[in-house]
Amino acid sequence: MPVSTQIENKTLVPIIAFAAFHIDSADQGSKYIQGHFVAGYTMPTQGTGVSTKNYGGYVAPRLAF
Repeated sequence: MPVSTQIENKTLVPIIAFAAFHIDSADQGSKYIQGHFVAGYTMPTQGTGVSTKNYGGYVAPRLAF
């Protein structure tokens, strides 16, 4: 899930990190996605396998199964 500095002004804002989000279910007919943020998840840095702190990912998101 992208993290930005603010969303109140409805303007373009930079994405500063990515937060771990687990999708529990989705319904295309009703057009909703239900899920939850994953607390304490450490994301690897740029393909090195080295973990970051709990500040979110600083690389493009990847789909995990």
